[in-house]
Amino acid sequence: MFKEHIDENKEQIIKDLIELVKIRSVASHKKPNMPFGEEVHKSLRFVLDKAKDMGFKSQSFCGYCGQVDAGCGDYTIGVLCHVDVNEEGAGWTKPPFSGEIYDGKIYGRGIVKAKAPLIACLYAMKFLKDEDLIPEGKKIRMIVGADKETGIKSINYYKEYEVAPDIGFTPDGVFPVIYGEKGIINFDLHMEFSGGFDAPINIVQIVGGQSIDTVPSKVSIILSCEDIFKDKIETELKKFSKLQNIKYETISQNKLMNIEFIGKEADSNNPDKGVNAISYGLKFLENFEEFIDKREFVHEYNRLISTSYNGEKINCKLQDEDSGNFTFNVSTINLTSDRVDIKVNINYPISYVYSDVLELVKDGFKYSSLKIKNLSHLRSVSFSKDSFVVKKLMKAYREVTGDEESQPYVSSKGTYARVLSNLVSFGPILPRNEGLDYAVDEFITLDEFMDLVEIYARAIYELLK
Repeated sequence: MFKEHIDENKEQIIKDLIELVKIRSVASHKKPNMPFGEEVHKSLRFVLDKAKDMGFKSQSFCGYCGQVDAGCGDYTIGVLCHVDVNEEGAGWTKPPFSGEIYDGKIYGRGIVKAKAPLIACLYAMKFLKDEDLIPEGKKIRMIVGADKETGIKSINYYKEYEVAPDIGFTPDGVFPVIYGEKGIINFDLHMEFSGGFDAPINIVQIVGGQSIDTVPSKVSIILSCEDIFKDKIETELKKFSKLQNIKYETISQNKLMNIEFIGKEADSNNPDKGVNAISYGLKFLENFEEFIDKREFVHEYNRLISTSYNGEKINCKLQDEDSGNFTFNVSTINLTSDRVDIKVNINYPISYVYSDVLELVKDGFKYSSLKIKNLSHLRSVSFSKDSFVVKKLMKAYREVTGDEESQPYVSSKGTYARVLSNLVSFGPILPRNEGLDYAVDEFITLDEFMDLVEIYARAIYELLK
């Protein structure tokens, strides 16, 4: 049923995707009724106008987001998509906003996790409407965000006027179904230093890390001391490097000594897969705690964090069967003469409540001079893997792909499912493509794109039953 319909409309489906890809929908300066810039607004209008041409009821929420309805009724199946994309970056060998087709692939920035699944879902809705498969009393609602890559203002605006769907999905992850997403807490640790302590070794600067989302692979520690201490530091570095299996490099000039520890980068939600250069650098300084001027900071860091990544030092060693362990990652550090600022990323298991986890974290630092500031939170997503929505989506996925091995799973990475209640992440990336770098020459094959249309049509059809 669906395959025939898709084959009949294949040329138009591909044409619409190419037209959407051609719009460089990267957030830019705000304009009247265009809160995320002209190009993002243009892409939003393209989708809403296309939906109207298909016979759907569509509306814009003052340019913040859009809504497309098929059918009518109080029970709503939600599909959450977005039109905005990240900047293309350098290194493309194909024009990033041309929708060029080459060797059976459509190229374009944001085509994988934004525009291909959006067009696929829109046509899935069209097929269900055309075949009169939307039951009375139910409707399909596509919600179209416009700032997923830069924030969630669009969906926050939407929630002021509309309620969340009863059930649904967002095509913003990896197949088959992500039924749970660990909660994310980000915050800063801050300490100010009182001056005037005359120590043999002075910590001039510590800088490391680039992003809250990664385990830092490098840290630079600049010390000031006499040659006698430099010799001792060099001796201890050799021992430390061998014992901890971490590399380092040193540069000395006059009284200054720059030590660069070299770890291993990883995603911050999997800190065990990396080597945190910041933590190992501060662990090394612990050997000279009695000689350094910022000893309280070094002591507190190693007492509460050190090289552990599961929160055990602050009594947060939490875990559950579905989502694994609580993780604690120090992502960046900036230490100067009078202060230190550290960015921390935490992922907590789906069976725990945010308020309880936060209380545990705060208790861990309660008596420390390292103070928590600038807290932010992304809620966890938690469905049963035996729930109606997960079973129906799995059924649709398996019917199209024939993949009986892949199972629904819990992710540490955040998807668009976090911004609205009652949604899970469902595709669009196939398991065999997970981990591909889509930053440059991003593409989807024509065959996979057509499969997406069928998967989403079958999925929505199953959810409507």
